Amino acid sequence: MGLGGYLAAQSEADHYKSEKRREEREIVECPEEEEEECYEVLAEYGITREVLVPCHPPIFPLPG
Repeated sequence: MGLGGYLAAQSEADHYKSEKRREEREIVECPEEEEEECYEVLAEYGITREVLVPCHPPIFPLPG
């Protein structure tokens, strides 16, 4: 059972690292789509775009 737990934890850690790298790459390659994805996720919690727009630069820093 110890080996199975170790392998499961290792697999989960590898998956997390892979997903993190993918998200970081997507932020660089298609920032507009990632920004929209953030709006969609936050909308699920009742946070509207109208509330976020005044905060735009700190949440979604503009390039440059």
